[in-house]
Amino acid sequence: MAITLRVEDDASRRLVTEFMPMVRDRVLKVLAAQDPSRIQSAEGREELVIALTDSLRSSYDPSPATPRISDVLFTAFVIQ
Repeated sequence: MAITLRVEDDASRRLVTEFMPMVRDRVLKVLAAQDPSRIQSAEGREELVIALTDSLRSSYDPSPATPRISDVLFTAFVIQ
């Protein structure tokens, strides 16, 4: 699976870039919690986008700032 994040401003881009290991960790945790049969449907993928967006919009310790993520886009999606 490949994901692209669309952010609303440069500050959000810098924040996501600076905390990329934590971003990846959050993405993997959300993905690991998914039921493969559920995300095969369009509705399931939309719920996954919402879960990822919510998780990634939270602050990254020690920074109190939160990134302004406008969209999570799947650029590759394979379910095994």
